[in-house]
Amino acid sequence: MLELTIKRVLLMPLLLLAASFVIFSMVYLAPGSPEATLLGGRHVSAEAYEQVREKYHLNDPFFEQYANWLGRFASGDFGDSITKKDTVANVVGPLIVPTLELTLLASLLIVVGGVALGMVSALRAGGPLDLGISLTVLVAAAVSPAIMGLVLISVFAIELGWLPALGLGEGGFDRFEHLILPAVALAASAVALVGRTTRTSMIRALNQEFVETARSRGLSSRSVLFKHAFRHALIPVVTISGLVAGYLLSGAVIVEYAFGLNGLGSLLVESVQSKDFAVVQAIALFLVFAFLVINLVVDLLYALIDPRVRLQARRAR
Repeated sequence: MLELTIKRVLLMPLLLLAASFVIFSMVYLAPGSPEATLLGGRHVSAEAYEQVREKYHLNDPFFEQYANWLGRFASGDFGDSITKKDTVANVVGPLIVPTLELTLLASLLIVVGGVALGMVSALRAGGPLDLGISLTVLVAAAVSPAIMGLVLISVFAIELGWLPALGLGEGGFDRFEHLILPAVALAASAVALVGRTTRTSMIRALNQEFVETARSRGLSSRSVLFKHAFRHALIPVVTISGLVAGYLLSGAVIVEYAFGLNGLGSLLVESVQSKDFAVVQAIALFLVFAFLVINLVVDLLYALIDPRVRLQARRAR
């Protein structure tokens, strides 16, 4: 287990390095120029224009720009925001918390809701309840987070007035209330995916020979369900949940913008529109890092759930 963790952690810097090159290249090749933003659209002399490019090292060759950026990034200097007139760390840092809060709440809804719906559907396979759940998750899976957000705002914020529609609130329970609708909008389609995966995996596990053996030994239905069938069914559920959690980080961009949340999503949209490349690069690399951490957690969960993973790791030594 420890060796598996060390291998995954040592691999992360190489993956981050590759991701950093792709991110920097995409930003470098993106249409538009930061000079226009820096100059505020003003017409200036050629000398002033060149001074701006020289100050921000825009005349340097591509690989030199990348090496300088990577070196500063590795040392904790993420550059300066050309629109906020502040360091990227000061601009991005405070906005990480709202995005993580939204993502964690949505993840909780996905795991709890998806697994619960999938298990109930599997235990009532072929019945009216199974059919009702299947139709519900099918509809939820077909609706994008943006459309789901508009529906939730119209119904629960405007018509019923139960929950706030915009902003992050003042903290505490008020913050939680403001995050409910965005979290549901972000989680709805993913709940359907996890629910369907759980249902299929549980039905397959319940039909396995070892489950029948456990029943024949006189074990209680609860013990057979949770200690044997559910644990066996967890591997594909954990896999899809890890992929979904990574998707949430990117999906949060749209949801934050729709609900007026002051998080990384809103900042990313604003930075792309204003060609604030340093901010875009920092946020993109942070999202990649978060996705790698999620994959690491999923790999460790594999080892905890399935002893065969630990056995394969020992044989690979």
